[in-house]
Formats: sequence, structure tokens, C-alpha cells
Amino acid sequence: METTKEIQFDWVSSDFTIDLSSIHEAQNAIGGKWSLKLIVALAKGNKRFNEIKEYVGSISPRALSKELKELEHKGLIIKGACRERPIYTEYQLTPIAYELKSVIEEISNWGKYFHEIKLNQRNK
Repeated sequence: METTKEIQFDWVSSDFTIDLSSIHEAQNAIGGKWSLKLIVALAKGNKRFNEIKEYVGSISPRALSKELKELEHKGLIIKGACRERPIYTEYQLTPIAYELKSVIEEISNWGKYFHEIKLNQRNK
């Protein structure tokens, strides 16, 4: 019969209280397949549709258009027309989306860490 092993983590503490409804709200806001990548692209400055597509890579134009509309609807990006000739459309982050900078940096750091752990496990 197989027994399970209980693992005790030193970093887990009783003051680790997270409101799961807030987590749900954040997931709904930035949980799209491309959302974080699009936010990172726009954090580097305002961009046109094709510039975003080039930065992100393998996203289809249809998927990009859908994701941009969703982010705009959620209030994370603004779509605006530039009055220069010829007139063109440009996307930019809202101030609330800029607040994600440190969160995205932490997610990126964790992703690197997780990738290294997986590589080390494969190489054993």
C-alpha cells in the first residue's frame, strides 16, 4: 500500500491570507492566453496593431484583434486614432495596467525558476 508523505514548508505561515475572490478578479482581467504578452508589448510604449503582432510573434491577426478588444473592454488598454496623415490607430496601456509591472516581473522571475527546476529534474 502506498503512503503519502506530508511535506512541511518553512515559508508557509499563518499570515498568508489571500482573498480568493480577488485572485479570481485578477485572473479574469489578465488571464487570456495572450494578455500578459500584449501588456508587456505595450508597456514598452504605444504601438500599432502590426507592431504588437510583430513583438508578440505567432498570434494570428484574428486572435490579436479579439484580445485587444477584450483588454480594451476591461479597461487595461486604450485604442486611439492619431491625427497625423495618414491617420492610424494606436494602442496604449491605461494607468491601471501599468500597475501590473511588478507583478509581471515576478511572474517572469518565477517562470525562469520553474523552467530551471524542470530542466534539472530531466537531467537527473
